[in-house]
Amino acid sequence: MLQRWSIALAAYNYEIQHPPGKIIPQADFFSRYSRFSGAEQCHFISPASPVSRESLRKSTKQYYSAILSEIKKRWSPEVKRKYPQLFPHREELSVKLDDVLCRDDRLVIPPPLRKTVPDELHKGHMGVEKMKSLT
Repeated sequence: MLQRWSIALAAYNYEIQHPPGKIIPQADFFSRYSRFSGAEQCHFISPASPVSRESLRKSTKQYYSAILSEIKKRWSPEVKRKYPQLFPHREELSVKLDDVLCRDDRLVIPPPLRKTVPDELHKGHMGVEKMKSLT
């Protein structure tokens, strides 16, 4: 899920700002407590996404264009034949993030990117279960 948000936000140039607890009218302990005294800014460094949002969008359109149009209506027989591995999961498929195909909350990675994405995720390997949850 974090990977999906990373891809979605990659197109934007943004800065995360933290308001001091003094200006929050009903702040709880965790919003007021700071482990670092005098810390006024929070800098967030996000790891690079394995693929760009644009390359994911283009590959999805190239390989899954028939599915993108079929999701909103009934699947035609030729689409059933062309994508037999996705047909059983048709109820879980949706189009999100500028024509990116998702199965529940996970991205459906198009064939040309299937080698790149796991290789990039594997570089920061944190164990078998963590890797399975990311792919």
